[in-house]
Amino acid sequence: MMSELWSAFLANPFWVTLALILLTAILALAMACAEVIDRAWKRAIGVDQD
Repeated sequence: MMSELWSAFLANPFWVTLALILLTAILALAMACAEVIDRAWKRAIGVDQD
């Protein structure tokens, strides 16, 4: 059952493209959040910014 759904999903280029775009967007958002958290953490502990 699951493999049939998976092969049907992979056979449709629209869904594959949409999934890749969403994955890229999620990764970019996570990296941006990590950068903001890193800057805030360094500011909080008093590490000099370059």
